[in-house]
Amino acid sequence: MKIKSFFAHIGILCSMLLMIPAFSSFKSLRGGEGFEVFPNNKPVAEHFGKNLTKQAILQLDPALDKLELKVIYHHCGQNGKSRQLTIRNEEKQVVHTWRFADGKPDPSPMTIRLDELPEYKKAGKALRWTLHYASAEIPAGRELAVLEKNNALAIRK
Repeated sequence: MKIKSFFAHIGILCSMLLMIPAFSSFKSLRGGEGFEVFPNNKPVAEHFGKNLTKQAILQLDPALDKLELKVIYHHCGQNGKSRQLTIRNEEKQVVHTWRFADGKPDPSPMTIRLDELPEYKKAGKALRWTLHYASAEIPAGRELAVLEKNNALAIRK
């Protein structure tokens, strides 16, 4: 009887060892700070960790009648508080600021409509704006992306 018990234990141990690679292959949730930008629900920019300081450049299509920009900012697993997105022009002047309720659950997307801004609607006018994020966790704010609108039709990262 002791030999059967020994082999049963060995069998269980081997089964557990075989399951470790299977469970470790699942994608884990991101940790740390980072952000994602989605123009018209298309994932375009995703910056986390050491890439957080890289500047995303979004080339906006001037032919689009409607432009919705969704931003998700991750605060190391915490809910963002007193969140806001700000658009600034080339002279660093505030074009518009949107304020959002505290993020519940984390991450909570923030959606803005650029096509509602008079400056964006001006036909034939090229523009270069910057998109900034600020919150109680980052009161000084962080520049997330450069938004360019000209005759190019591509979106680049």
